[in-house]
Amino acid sequence: MKLPAFRGTILDRKGRELAISLPTRSIYLSPKFLPEPKDVVKVLAEYLGMDEPLLLEKIDRNRNFVWVKRKVEREDYERIEKLHLSGVGFCKEFKRVYPKGILASHILGFVDIDGQGLEGIERKNDELLKGESGWHILIKDAKGRIIPSLERERKKGRHGLNLVLTIDERIQEIVEEELEKVYKKFNASSAIAIVMEPFSGEILGLANRPAFDPNSPGSYPADFRRNRAVTDFFEPGSVFKVVTAAAALEERVVEPEEIIFCENGKWLYRKHFLHDHKPHKNLSFQEVVAKSSNIGIVKVALRLGKRRVYQYARNFGFGERTGIDLPAEVRGILRPPNKWSKYSLAAIPIGQEVAATPIQAICALAVIANGGRYVRPYLLKEIKDNQGISIRKIRPRTKRIISRQTAMTLTSILKEVVKEGGTGPLARVYNYSVAGKTGTGQKVVNGRYSHSKFLSSFIGYAPAENPKVIVLVMVDEPKPLYYGSLVAAPAFREITRRVLSYLEVPPEETRRFTSAARSQ
Repeated sequence: MKLPAFRGTILDRKGRELAISLPTRSIYLSPKFLPEPKDVVKVLAEYLGMDEPLLLEKIDRNRNFVWVKRKVEREDYERIEKLHLSGVGFCKEFKRVYPKGILASHILGFVDIDGQGLEGIERKNDELLKGESGWHILIKDAKGRIIPSLERERKKGRHGLNLVLTIDERIQEIVEEELEKVYKKFNASSAIAIVMEPFSGEILGLANRPAFDPNSPGSYPADFRRNRAVTDFFEPGSVFKVVTAAAALEERVVEPEEIIFCENGKWLYRKHFLHDHKPHKNLSFQEVVAKSSNIGIVKVALRLGKRRVYQYARNFGFGERTGIDLPAEVRGILRPPNKWSKYSLAAIPIGQEVAATPIQAICALAVIANGGRYVRPYLLKEIKDNQGISIRKIRPRTKRIISRQTAMTLTSILKEVVKEGGTGPLARVYNYSVAGKTGTGQKVVNGRYSHSKFLSSFIGYAPAENPKVIVLVMVDEPKPLYYGSLVAAPAFREITRRVLSYLEVPPEETRRFTSAARSQ
């Protein structure tokens, strides 16, 4: 007889249980020992609420074993056990339970009836979680009953390992509550939010809408179960302008105060008109980035050339998987320069002809937030055995790709985005400095840019000079409003405000007062 292994528990960073295994019973039949199959089947079907004809079809007297129902409720098991039906047996199993329901469902994933991970952390770390089954040799009498005195153990099983995640249950709750609000308010087709620690890459919260309950994943469409943060990609638009700006500053092809003529909002380049959202005449390069001028960014990108624009895009993680420990992550799209068109150097620097996942986008902006290092995002923080002893702790993986000075300059510029006159004033968080970037992208439908379907986003970090979190909010096809500044920025503000409060990050006025007092 197989003895199923106990599947390891999944916990948040503070030890709160997110996925557990509970002992249960499964019911089976031994057809050879059924005196009157129809009578037994009738009783079982009635007690378990099953279809009697279908259950009867399962029975074949040449078989020794037929499942009736797996992992039944305790009340059903006890009721049937009291009947002492010949040929009916019970075996111990473990049922996977997600006590928080839909919370973190796209992170956790779910398992099948046999306890094998199918999505999320459950799938990615199935080998660690599942343990190893044991076996008993059992002797039964003519009626299929176990003879305890002749029971012999053959092999002991091994418990699965416990996983401690980087996410914080409370932060996850905040993310999901605010994401649900914006998703419903703007009648969106989907929405994504991510909260990450920008220096380490630890994911503190990640959510999608629509969502599902991993306790009954089959009750939801497959589309609800997809983790769009790693499987869906989009034209990054204004976020990519930050990459272009970083390359230009790092390569010293432009100075922050240099004046760029922005053609009054309309510029003909290689037989294509390039437009700005608002017409501008002369802007400093800092203003070009803060006001998100397509024309200004492209003019500077032309100084960089194809090779350097492409190389910096790769350094910032575009066109490559981030390596986050979730299944089904895609690369996005970043074509090599030899496959660019004559117009690509005007399109790619402003985030067109390139596609990125939400996790790639937040990692790209984290480079600016943390002072110039690319961080690999991750969810698995620690592995423990069933005694709670730590087996392995996961360490951050980072790589410097731009100078600290370039990152500091861009942070100063991105702070202007959330001020009056910038593109994202609704992202401001009271008593904290915020740096960030809005995004409003036209979706591509049947090979053409749609004039009715948009992707609204805001990515930012706070406090700007020493950020504790970087937050992404992305809303797909919001209605009736669609600008990132009006749709995503307010949701960013509420998530960031509540998370900073939960983390007990002192308001900047308090920090300045404390610092001044110490200096005296």
